[in-house]
Amino acid sequence: MKVLSDSATCPCGSGTSYGGCCKVLHDGGAHTSANPEAVTRARYTAFAAGLPGYLIDTTHPTQRDHARHREGHLDEKKARKAWEKELMARNSEVFEFLKLEVLPPAEVNLAAHNVTLAPGQEAVAYRILVRKRDDGSLITYQETAVYVPKPPGHRPLGAAGGGGAAKGGGGSGDSTAAAWLYSHGVVTPVEDSVAKRLMGEAPTYQPDATIRDKW
Repeated sequence: MKVLSDSATCPCGSGTSYGGCCKVLHDGGAHTSANPEAVTRARYTAFAAGLPGYLIDTTHPTQRDHARHREGHLDEKKARKAWEKELMARNSEVFEFLKLEVLPPAEVNLAAHNVTLAPGQEAVAYRILVRKRDDGSLITYQETAVYVPKPPGHRPLGAAGGGGAAKGGGGSGDSTAAAWLYSHGVVTPVEDSVAKRLMGEAPTYQPDATIRDKW
């Protein structure tokens, strides 16, 4: 886990401090007022900082990874631990998360991206730029994420109860994590001109410098 101070600039790109931005959601606050974009930003920051607990707490039970881990373990706490480990191994430990861009709704053509929303669902389209920690190569990624309102009585996988961030994992482990839950996403290619721009904004890769967080 990367330790972010409250005064550090929030990785989500809001321009405000982490303590006044995504940390509020990571600690289980603002759960009733946070809209899908705010949850998207908080989830990105959780990837960047290595807080898999928040990612689990804000994922809908029907999402395929959630269902796979839930069905693969009789013990929910063991399922949660296995999922946390997988999230870290496939994301935070492999990639340095450099930038998030949330697309304005007016620029998002859901039909062109084969995204159909059911009643009550909302979509957030975003791009990210990441760098592989081993060789410094840059990768762009674009997804239209679909969110659904948290079902009444929803309880995150392996919830331990109580408020506040779970030690080391982020997320509260209870039902206050977010009013919106990530259901699924549709990945689309990033336009060449946009990818080139994003990559041009990346800081210089320095294998032995602090830019490569130690995990």
